[in-house]
Formats: sequence, C-alpha cells, structure tokens
Amino acid sequence: METLKRELESDAEHQIFNKTSIHPKQVQNIQESYQINVDEKYVADKLLEEKSAIFSHKGRMYEKTTHSNWAKSIIKRYENYGVRDAK
Repeated sequence: METLKRELESDAEHQIFNKTSIHPKQVQNIQESYQINVDEKYVADKLLEEKSAIFSHKGRMYEKTTHSNWAKSIIKRYENYGVRDAK
C-alpha cells in the first residue's frame, strides 16, 4: 500500500488520474487520492462563474481562458469523488 500511495502522489503531481487496481483493497486509496480539496473547489467554481478574465486567490493568479479546462476537471473529480477536507 505504501508503494501505491507514493505512485498516487506522483501521479497527482503530474495531473495523471488513471490507475488500475490490482486488488480490491486498493480501490479506496485510489478513489481517495482523486478527491479534491476545498481550495481547489473554490478556485474551480470561481473560474467557471467569474466574469472577469483574471483573478487572484491566495497570491496566485488565475486566468479564465488558461485554467478553464483544469477547473472543469476539478468539478468532475468533485462530482465523482468528493472533497477530502470537507467538514
């Protein structure tokens, strides 16, 4: 399981969200790794709803045109896997 967790972390860093489970016990870890965090959900929603082309959040600049595909993928992950740090 530790090797799987390291692989999932590496995959996430490279925006790879496609993993084959060899054993049923691995499924939960894989699905949990696809969950988004609250901040990603906020930024994705803002990108898709915001009228202005550019906005800043926590010192980072986001451009609607450049980041809209990323935002759509975040929303799909949210719909399928949920939020990892939701309270």
